[in-house]
Amino acid sequence: MRAPSRWVARPCARATSVASSMRATDWTMPSLVAERLNKEAAVFVTSGTQSNLLALMSHCGRGDEYIVGDQAHCYGWEGGGAAVLGSIQPQVVPMLADGLPDPAAIANAVDQLD
Repeated sequence: MRAPSRWVARPCARATSVASSMRATDWTMPSLVAERLNKEAAVFVTSGTQSNLLALMSHCGRGDEYIVGDQAHCYGWEGGGAAVLGSIQPQVVPMLADGLPDPAAIANAVDQLD
């Protein structure tokens, strides 16, 4: 498990409203992240699993498929959240030794989706 960097851990520790309220009243962390990434806004999430699910659900609609490597964390270790909560189905492709999906398999998967 990876520990957060100092610039992430300090604002998290100071954020009083994260666990105590559904209404965000302390925008320290999202503002800091947005500024660091040169974005208009950011969302604070409590885990990588949650952020992966939000990313998939923001890019895909219900009933869509997404192409994912067979060794990818969001496919093998996140409990099928995309399918269960987003109705998004994985189209699994093999990953190469360097940890990246096989480009030929991606092209084949795209052809199958069309």
